Amino acid sequence: MGCKWGVSYGGLRFSIQDLNLWGSAWITVQTILPSGLLGLVFVPILTTITAWFPARITLREKPVDLLRDIGM
Repeated sequence: MGCKWGVSYGGLRFSIQDLNLWGSAWITVQTILPSGLLGLVFVPILTTITAWFPARITLREKPVDLLRDIGM
């Protein structure tokens, strides 16, 4: 299976007359899709875990003490 090289700008194809742009895009999506979906799953989990530690420490203190610390 040979590789096809071409340049596309605005849906116009140059250099190769029989270049299937949708087929090329599908091949690219198939290679990128697993890592993109993995990111969509793990980024919210990671941000939740990261925000949980400071929130846990803050919620253990009394609101009056927190206001006193910031000078109100």
